[in-house]
Amino acid sequence: MTENFGTIGVYRFEVGWMFRIAFTPIINPRIMPIFTAQGYAPISVKTIAHYGQIINNKGNFTQYDYGMLGNLKRYHSQEPPKYNLEDIPVNVTLIYGNKDKLAYKTDVEDLYSNLHPNRRSIIEIPRNGTSESWAHLDFVIGVNIKTVMYPEIDDVLDKMK
Repeated sequence: MTENFGTIGVYRFEVGWMFRIAFTPIINPRIMPIFTAQGYAPISVKTIAHYGQIINNKGNFTQYDYGMLGNLKRYHSQEPPKYNLEDIPVNVTLIYGNKDKLAYKTDVEDLYSNLHPNRRSIIEIPRNGTSESWAHLDFVIGVNIKTVMYPEIDDVLDKMK
């Protein structure tokens, strides 16, 4: 893997792939033309590679792995250092969907377990125990975002007052 990603450019996720992974029937169809025209953003190749490194590293949240020589040069270690998530100085609330194929429950719970115990909370959507599915894009363009997500966000913000 090369160390210089600056000249490679940008990779855009193909929208059809995103919907196959993140779609549920509660996506608002009126928003779809706007979302498909403007809703996805460019992402760097290095970011995708780093995401892949984290997946291949069994979810260990480390800095970017430049290979042994690159790591020695950058980190003075053969391995990239792990991020110490307990050092995050603010409250973190993790909110995930019960059918999210981009943020699996076990992965979210693993991230949660690495946060500082006094500055963390976790919410699975939907909370009401229904059989309703809630996937990745439902957080952005779900038809019932106002009734499901907004109250949860309001509760989180109220607790921070």
